[in-house]
Amino acid sequence: MFRNGKIKAYDFERAMGVLELTEEAHQLSFKLQDLPSPEIEPQIGERLKFRIIPEQGGMKLENMVRLDIKVQDEFVSDVIALESLAPTVPVPVRNSIFFSPTLWLALVSAAGFMIFGEV
Repeated sequence: MFRNGKIKAYDFERAMGVLELTEEAHQLSFKLQDLPSPEIEPQIGERLKFRIIPEQGGMKLENMVRLDIKVQDEFVSDVIALESLAPTVPVPVRNSIFFSPTLWLALVSAAGFMIFGEV
């Protein structure tokens, strides 16, 4: 069964802390490596959810979940802005005078007249 608790004290030098169960007045110790995402320092008052497993000479905390840390905060990497993949060379305009069908018809007619001499 999962239990709820809050971090009561934490020693940054030893990377160990004490958490207090919310349902009963009982305190348990934990190590930083027991927490998920140990790269994020725990804060006093941070809420946790965990299972207590009896062990020889004490108890062990398992399946710890940090309730005050959102999943997206843990795994979102930095956003990298990429250069545009669009071509930087200007695209020729198709509406210029050189692409006019009327101009090409006149040029072909003039060339035909000069070669054959007929209209």
